[in-house]
Amino acid sequence: VDSGGMLQVGPRSAGADPGPACYGLGGIEATVTDANLVLGRLVSDAKLAGDLLLSVEKARNAIANIADQIGISIEETAAGIIGIANEHMAKAIREISVNRGFDPEEFVLASFGGAGGLHVCALAEAMQMKFAMVPSRGGVLSALGMLVATRGRQFTRTVGLQQDQIEVSALEAEFQTLEDQATEELSDQSAQPPELNSKRSVDICYRGQSYTLNVPWVGLADTLMNFNAMHQRRYGYALSGAVELVNICVDVQVVADALELPGATVQKDSDNVANGEVYAEDGREDGVAVIARDAMKSGRRLFGPAVITEYSATTFVAPDWCAETDPSGNLRLQKTV
Repeated sequence: VDSGGMLQVGPRSAGADPGPACYGLGGIEATVTDANLVLGRLVSDAKLAGDLLLSVEKARNAIANIADQIGISIEETAAGIIGIANEHMAKAIREISVNRGFDPEEFVLASFGGAGGLHVCALAEAMQMKFAMVPSRGGVLSALGMLVATRGRQFTRTVGLQQDQIEVSALEAEFQTLEDQATEELSDQSAQPPELNSKRSVDICYRGQSYTLNVPWVGLADTLMNFNAMHQRRYGYALSGAVELVNICVDVQVVADALELPGATVQKDSDNVANGEVYAEDGREDGVAVIARDAMKSGRRLFGPAVITEYSATTFVAPDWCAETDPSGNLRLQKTV
C-alpha cells in the first residue's frame, strides 16, 4: 500500500528465497503467488514442483496485513493484487502488439512459465482475444528453448547514412564483412564447416527522428518501400521525406534439423475430477473442478471455472472459458461467450 493508500504490485520480486509467504521459507510480504493461492487458483494440497507444500495460512496472514490497511476482505485484496498484476502484463502485451500496429484479436495468446496459465484467460480477455494456449511443457518452456535454440551470431554496425549518401555496392560489402566475421566464429566452434543461413536487415528512420524500425534488407528501393509501409502500420502515418539508414545488421544461424519432441502421454483419461473452491473478482465463492493435466486425453474439453495441475505449472480456466487438449499435448483455451 503506497502513501496514498493505493494498492501497488511490483516491480520488486520476492524471488525464490525466501519467496512468497506461502513457501514457508521466511517470506512475510504478500505476493501474486500468495494471492493465487488464497483465491483457490493454486491448489492448497498440491506440492509445487513435486515437493514444496504451500501454506494457505501463511498466504492469508501476509495478505491480511494489506487488507487491514485498506479496509476490505482478504479475498477482495487478493483479487485486487491479481487484477493489478494482470494490468501490468496486459500493458506489456499492448506494447508489442497494439503499439506496433497489430490487432491482438487476430492472434492466439500463448503463455509460459509455472504461473503463466494462472493469468492467461484474464490477459486474453483484457486484450479482447478469444483464443489462448498453454503449451505442452509450458512450465519449463524457457529452459527448453535455451536447450534447443539454434546457434548463431548477430552483428550490428552503425553507418549513419542519409538517403542520398547510400551506395548499395558499399553497403553490400559492409554486410559481407559482418557475415564473414559471423561465419568465422561459428566455424571455429564446429568440427566441420556448418551450413549457415544469413539474414540481413537495416535500422531506418525518417530524417530527424530519434527512433528506428528494423526492416529486412531486400535492395534499396524495396527496403524503403517496406519501411514506409511498416511505419504506416505501426504509427498510422508515413512521410515522403528523406530517410536515414542508421545501422546495418546481420543474423547468421547454423542450419539444424528441427527437434522432434515426444508427444504428450496421457497417464489415464479420468473422470475423477476433484472439487475445489475459487473466489471471483468480487470475492464471491464458487465451486471449481480440479484435474491433472495428464488425465486429459486429446479432444477432451473442460469448462471453467477449473484448475488444471501438472508438475511444473498450473492453469486456471476462468468462467466462460473452456480448455481442450490437442494431440501435441497443448492446452487450447477458448472464450465461450
